[in-house]
Amino acid sequence: MTSSASKLILVMGATGAGKTTFVNLISHSNLEVGHGLASCTADMQIVEMEFAGQQITLVDTPGFDDTERPQADVLKQIATFLQRTYEGGRKVDGLIFMHRISDNRMGGTAVSNYRLFSRVCGEGAMKNVVIVTNMWNEVLPEMGVARERELRETFFAKELSHGARMLPHDATERSARAIMQELIGNQAETLLVQTEMVHEKKSIPDTQAGTELDRELTAMEERHRSQIQQLVGELRSALTQKEQMEHELDGIRRKLIEVELEKVKLREALKEEVAAKLATVIRQAMKQPDAHSPTTWGHRLSQQVFDDNCNQPSSPPDSPPGSPAKGRRNRKRWWKRLVH
Repeated sequence: MTSSASKLILVMGATGAGKTTFVNLISHSNLEVGHGLASCTADMQIVEMEFAGQQITLVDTPGFDDTERPQADVLKQIATFLQRTYEGGRKVDGLIFMHRISDNRMGGTAVSNYRLFSRVCGEGAMKNVVIVTNMWNEVLPEMGVARERELRETFFAKELSHGARMLPHDATERSARAIMQELIGNQAETLLVQTEMVHEKKSIPDTQAGTELDRELTAMEERHRSQIQQLVGELRSALTQKEQMEHELDGIRRKLIEVELEKVKLREALKEEVAAKLATVIRQAMKQPDAHSPTTWGHRLSQQVFDDNCNQPSSPPDSPPGSPAKGRRNRKRWWKRLVH
């Protein structure tokens, strides 16, 4: 646990807000620091140090948005720690709430973390709170100043009106020491969650922090249910559209088959038409008088029909008519067109 002779200071805030880095900087410790979204402060990390001639117990706490555990487990761990230290005769001398000035808006996670922090502390202990804006090196100075002013006037206004202070931290040991200096002169206070659990004998779910967490979880549950209903509706709509598209696709495929069949019928009709015309021409030629043999005349006439049909599209103007070789070639081409 902690030494009763030292001042007890808790460092709290969202995951990735720089809590562990701050503790390492001010205490020259080497606690594991998380990078990205993963949380390394899975348990309470306690550092004993000396500052300005006084013993300090620094407690690095996990964020309520810890990536490794549910929020309820984090609240239980912090509340149980505070309950036991209070039962052991310790009050809290100071609380540091780390907030990233680099966040361009107060998102749901930041809001949730600070609401739970406020319910743990209570209004009576706000005079022992320092709200530390961190990561100034990640924003332009004028942008950081504008965000700090907005935080003072809106998001943290109520807590500041109850005695909380707000200080910037530029990641140097000098600014970290200035923040600690603000806290060591505090009069130790009992936090709201300590009063509720020790004096009022409330369970964690019945404390204001537990009630706040239950409210947030209920709201989150409702949002997830609404998202599920929306996705189910979109899925059903997509399935309906899929069925309609499949129906349209089947119709287009049927039309394609009909077109292909029409093309086959057209080719067959063309062949039948050509064959019929040829037969008519031959019959008419056979009826013509001939000085020699009807068979011979019919043969010459049919040959002339072949030549006429073949020579018209392909014969050059100066080609000598009746060329035997040319007639044979044209007849072959004519028959090929007829057949195919």
